[in-house]
Amino acid sequence: MIHLIAASRLPLISALTSRGRRSEEVRWWGATPHASAVKPGDFLVVDLLDGGPTIQPPVLLPMLSRCKAVLVTGQKAVAPEWLALVQRGCVSLVRCDREEPSKGMEQCIAVVEREARGLPGEGLAILVLKRAPSLGCVDTCVKAICEHPWDTRHPTQLGQLCGIGLTALKRRCHELGFRRVEHFIIAVRLIALQVVQEYGFSFAAARRLVGLLDSSNTLRQVKRAAAGSPMAFDRVASSCGPARSVPCVR
Repeated sequence: MIHLIAASRLPLISALTSRGRRSEEVRWWGATPHASAVKPGDFLVVDLLDGGPTIQPPVLLPMLSRCKAVLVTGQKAVAPEWLALVQRGCVSLVRCDREEPSKGMEQCIAVVEREARGLPGEGLAILVLKRAPSLGCVDTCVKAICEHPWDTRHPTQLGQLCGIGLTALKRRCHELGFRRVEHFIIAVRLIALQVVQEYGFSFAAARRLVGLLDSSNTLRQVKRAAAGSPMAFDRVASSCGPARSVPCVR
């Protein structure tokens, strides 16, 4: 069961139920639900886009001991009490860009799907590295991409998450044979895409989970990566076995 705590049903209730979730699997609360209503294994989504319902983080602590949770925020500052829970790893945080709110919705859904199906980012990174052991020397970067797929779209973002300067990051990617850091990021995403699909996710759900927005964009990125560093890209792709067909996916 997914529990949506929000001042309004929209837009998240529609987004959650339009991605394969039955309406009875998503329950909306306009205020804090009673702790007994949240069962072990359930998922909490707290909508803070418009300030959200009047709810204090400590109220959720009894529930967080037995379920996963994600905060969905907009441009407004997040209260320190919420950030403390994020830093402790109790909840995930998703920010919706004012200009592209749909991407934030997709990211939220991806987090819910990933956690509900038992494939957290850390676990995905382990599977990716097992599939492509040649990336072991940059395992920190692989983990960052898998754990924060929507926050590693650019080399600077990846470098910041890994605590690596851009020059050093470029050097590591070049040593692996990638002409650009972007090509390395795409290669990791494609390996992760194949792994997630094999885990039982649909292609659309897998794409959301690894941070690939749509199939046409995926195809363009793959072509650019292959053209930019064909030998390195082929080496990584071949380590995925069936993933070699991913560039041709429709």
